[in-house]
Amino acid sequence: MRQTPSRRRGEDPSWPEPPARGARRIAALLAVLAVAALITLLAAAIPRPAPPPEPAGTAVVVEPAATPTPDAPPRCQAAARPASATAPDSDATPIRLLVECDSPGLLSVHPALGNPAGGELGGDGTFEGLLGRAYLCAGSQARVSLTVTGTGGVWEATVSVAAAPGAPACDMLIRPGVTEFIWERDSIAVADAFGGEALGPPRGFGANSSARATDHLVVWHRDEGGRPLAWGLTTNAAEPLELLERGKRYLIAADAELAWRFPDPPAAAEEPPPAAGEGLSVLDGAQVVSYYGHPNVPQMGILGAGAPEEAADGVALLAARYDELNGDRDVIPALHLITGVASANPEPDGLYLSRLSHDRVREWVRLAGERRQLIFLDVQVGWSDALTEVTALEEFLREPHVHLALDPEFATRGLGPPGTVIGRIDAATVDRVQSYLAGLVTEHALPAKLLVLHQFLGRMLPGASAGYAAHPEVDVVIDMDGFGSAAAKLRNYRLYALAPYAERPALKLFLLHDEPVMTPDEVQSLDAPPDLIIYQ
Repeated sequence: MRQTPSRRRGEDPSWPEPPARGARRIAALLAVLAVAALITLLAAAIPRPAPPPEPAGTAVVVEPAATPTPDAPPRCQAAARPASATAPDSDATPIRLLVECDSPGLLSVHPALGNPAGGELGGDGTFEGLLGRAYLCAGSQARVSLTVTGTGGVWEATVSVAAAPGAPACDMLIRPGVTEFIWERDSIAVADAFGGEALGPPRGFGANSSARATDHLVVWHRDEGGRPLAWGLTTNAAEPLELLERGKRYLIAADAELAWRFPDPPAAAEEPPPAAGEGLSVLDGAQVVSYYGHPNVPQMGILGAGAPEEAADGVALLAARYDELNGDRDVIPALHLITGVASANPEPDGLYLSRLSHDRVREWVRLAGERRQLIFLDVQVGWSDALTEVTALEEFLREPHVHLALDPEFATRGLGPPGTVIGRIDAATVDRVQSYLAGLVTEHALPAKLLVLHQFLGRMLPGASAGYAAHPEVDVVIDMDGFGSAAAKLRNYRLYALAPYAERPALKLFLLHDEPVMTPDEVQSLDAPPDLIIYQ
């Protein structure tokens, strides 16, 4: 990251001054929050015993006792999921909880980077509904602490909640109140870290007509000598804070909700396009991280949860997170667009397949090219023929940054309507598609094409165990496409994505269905990390 020289207050024209209207109200509110931030910072300096290890996962299960014991702590089981959309007037993710205990009690919820909330279990010891919010950016998740207090004691557990579809593309969603963070990038001037378009428009109870998002926050830090330092809409109670330094802890006191995007590394736009090199595979020197889905259908993946530009922004930030863990290997962001959607009901042509218009596909292909990202065109086939559907996309496949995916699950001709049975694509069909792609690479001097085949059952790719025909112009990528526990996913990842017929491995992560969603650190720490990671 570019290191920016420090600037003193008064020398930097971007240093925020109170807005002309509403300044006194905002300053008073932020003064209260700033005091709370300083108290929190001081309290954090007091040594405390390390907490016991927290269980990981999206669900914690403890079997309830068959017969409640008087004056005994409650025994419970709990599960948490993100709501399907963000909260009204907020980018925060509402938490949907299911808690079942063997006796009634009081429930409290403490999300990391969120506000605590409480409720009461029903007479049968259950709670089901929305309780609390998690302040999360797209592709991230947070731990949520649950406590049930009964007449005989306390039950505690920790669950994980992923961001809801449509969560903002950011690195940190600053909540109203006090937020603690550790700066893990190169040192940078505070004015640069929060200036420009780094902060999204303010939302929530403190938002007003001010055009500057920086009017809604104060950043606090305590130096080695114990002096409080502050930046933002402050009083004279602290010395100016000029730098965010790597590894240092800071507090943000805010009167509104702000989506914060960390500054991009310098010269990213000057790097060569990722698809350069005739006949060479983009995976030879890079890993790919992609967002999956179909426009305007959130249930099918992230690409359906917002505007195309939002998806491109979000996957770029996620790819940057992977790049921090990836050593010398590059990471390239990508969009994974479903262009042919199988249906349980036949279309007029009887093929159980609806197709995204070429005009819509062209918009996504153009956007990926402008953002220097890859794009995968995904075909579910239905009762059509795979090669027929692929050749219809030739206009786009002639582009160097465009690749292909086929989904055997929904290729069900002769088996039944899609969605009622699990489909298949045989080895002969895969070889015909490979031959076609290889011809495009040779004719138009393109980089090697990636052909992604989704798989979570052996019968989805009959004949694969004998190996596919060798086409140096095409990389066959096997994506382990199932959801569930991390142990089950990794078992099938080794079975399919790392099979002898897979030239490259891929792994799909389901934000709403995996238990828990593997973190980038966990993915990169695998003995054989995937070349392609797909987020649905």
